[in-house]
Amino acid sequence: MCREVLRFRSLKLESGKEALQEVYRPEVIRLRHMKSSIYHFFAELLTYRGHLVQQRNLEEYEKFPDSLIAARSFRNNTFPDLVLRNDADYDPPGGELIELKTSRAFSIPPFNSTPPSAKKSMGSLSKKLRLELQSSGETFELSDMRDVYYLLVGRKDAKPSPLTKVCLVHGSFFDTLPLREVLLQAGNRVFCNASGARNIDLREVFEDESAEEIRKRFNATRTVTGAGFKVRFRTMYGASDEVNLMKESSFPLIVDDTISFISKVDELESNVHMPLTNWDVATEEMRSLQPYSYLSNALEDVDPRLKQELRIGTMFHPLSGTYFLSQADLR
Repeated sequence: MCREVLRFRSLKLESGKEALQEVYRPEVIRLRHMKSSIYHFFAELLTYRGHLVQQRNLEEYEKFPDSLIAARSFRNNTFPDLVLRNDADYDPPGGELIELKTSRAFSIPPFNSTPPSAKKSMGSLSKKLRLELQSSGETFELSDMRDVYYLLVGRKDAKPSPLTKVCLVHGSFFDTLPLREVLLQAGNRVFCNASGARNIDLREVFEDESAEEIRKRFNATRTVTGAGFKVRFRTMYGASDEVNLMKESSFPLIVDDTISFISKVDELESNVHMPLTNWDVATEEMRSLQPYSYLSNALEDVDPRLKQELRIGTMFHPLSGTYFLSQADLR
């Protein structure tokens, strides 16, 4: 399709300015109908992965593929930073939500006030972001659920040059228990005395309330009679040590100066355990995994030669089982 557009452009250029305006319409159509998914996004990251070594702040990264992105919210301090285009005619349909995290160490930056999630509803996005998506031609229901991914960059000072790890990871890597259960268990620990005995059970206090209702209760600003200031408790979230992808002793497959794509394997396929190997010698068992199939198709769309630079396998998560891993060197 790209070659046809270019031939059309060269013929039209000979006809002058009016024809030149015609020339750009097919290219816009081509970009709008190019497949978009997290797998295509990773393939595009691979193309310019060398630039990630020098990037200090992902929000300033200039190589994100504009043709795949429906909306951005870098400077609004709202979740997510990127929303990929969605097209129900394709499998996978795309539309993933991506949060960007950069660290000056081999650690995962805090998630701040937005708990990590495997999926988020479109209704949970800010009104401003939803309007931006609609203005870009996206259609959705507020109840639609989208997969969440985190693009993490960690760095470690070393000589002769700093070491870098880049991970594009599905939110289920961190979202391992229902948020309501996590909030209640964490809250109960606040009401323990010095000996560890619990004085109150928040399950009884919040018996019929959802996780979001509990969060609002925790985060509400309260006035105390006679006090000259108000009090607000705020729930903040950070990755536990068990799921720190940057820690080599916990996840030895995530080595220095690599870019990795980590996606959850279906429960029916979770018994597949394969060491990292070059793409072209992948076993039939590996090729049967859905993430492999999706990534293979995306690489064909973007640049099939990238397959020769990838290693693929599976990795074990201590809290939620098996994940598909695809990895390439950064340098």
